[in-house]
Amino acid sequence: MRTFLGVPVRVRGEVFGNLYLTEKTGGQSFTEDDEVVVQALAAAAGIAVDNARLFEEARLRQQWQKATSEIRGELLAAADPSEVLDLIASRARDLAEADHVFIAQPDTPDQDPADVTALTITAYAGDQPDEFCDRQIRVNDSETGRVFRDGQRRQVPQITDGGRYGPALLLPLRVAANSVTGVLTIIRRLGSDSFDDRQQMLAGEFADQAALALKLADDQQQLAALSLISDRDRIARDLHDHVIQRLFAHGLALQSTQARTRAPDISSRLSEMIDDVQQIIDDVRTAIFDLHGGAGDDSLRQVLTGIVAEQTENSALRTTVRMSGPLNVVTGPLADHAEAVLREALRNVVHHAHARTVTVTVSVGDNLTLDVTDDGIGIPATVARSGLHNLTARAQQVGGTCTVTPHEPTGTRLTWTAPLATV
Repeated sequence: MRTFLGVPVRVRGEVFGNLYLTEKTGGQSFTEDDEVVVQALAAAAGIAVDNARLFEEARLRQQWQKATSEIRGELLAAADPSEVLDLIASRARDLAEADHVFIAQPDTPDQDPADVTALTITAYAGDQPDEFCDRQIRVNDSETGRVFRDGQRRQVPQITDGGRYGPALLLPLRVAANSVTGVLTIIRRLGSDSFDDRQQMLAGEFADQAALALKLADDQQQLAALSLISDRDRIARDLHDHVIQRLFAHGLALQSTQARTRAPDISSRLSEMIDDVQQIIDDVRTAIFDLHGGAGDDSLRQVLTGIVAEQTENSALRTTVRMSGPLNVVTGPLADHAEAVLREALRNVVHHAHARTVTVTVSVGDNLTLDVTDDGIGIPATVARSGLHNLTARAQQVGGTCTVTPHEPTGTRLTWTAPLATV
């Protein structure tokens, strides 16, 4: 090699590479003019490389922002939070070109972070769900726990949280400077390249935005719940202060009219109307109890009503359901017993009583009382009573009673009672 010319290719002041020329045509040496031309070519190459980097960075940033927007959209659509967490893990895995991604959070979100001793993996994206899903990670002796404690992004060449893996990027889910709700951990296999600075920055911003979106969605749900409770309280006050008072006045007027009438048929009719008014007042009071208790679709009232509809839907039975008292205070094992008792009692009526009507009365005072009365043929002495024995056993388990008596003129009355103190 007789002639040589080399110039560096710089990108933003740093040497990216070098441009070399050798053996100029004709065997002549390279001149200063040649050097100027090659330097211009190297500068153009550096600009092209920088533009390519900027384009790639803009493309990646757009993809991360698109993923963030998708997560916000799911949260605004009131999606299941667990599904949104899975979406966050899945998008992070795709965009970071990772093999495993998981989100670890405390079991109790409102617990003081200083008191948290373990994090549970609540979402995972990858091909080893059995190794990660629902695994607990100790806070004091894990990389994930350290990030949860100090709230600082961290990259490690290897991670052993849940196994032995390669480079990992650990990102706190921060909703404020000193408030971390979990950790997003992005992992590659052993022997893989580490995450570059650009990936760290974009993934960190994604984690911050995802955490903020989750927090805002949770705040909106709490505000909606508070607004619903406020509306329920207002409706309950209106029912108590206006509707019940007017019903009382109406009932008193009917009683006054009944006292002045001498016709037996009119007096009997007025008596029925007075009873109806009292039943309406009881129903309104029950509604007030449920409104104050914030009863939802899964309240005992709703569940028992659903059981009545379910058990009688394919029969010709005419059903009457009456409920009174604060049913929402009946929870746990006692509520489970009540559901099983009502289901068994209605099953007996539908299959054995040959009844035309059945009346279900549920009341809550000092005790929970279920009364199921039909106008069927009654219980023959020769019929096995294994189902009734089960109902009696359930009552005894909670310190209550179960009685079955004839109903006049025809039919059967089952009364199941249990004290609320057993809840």
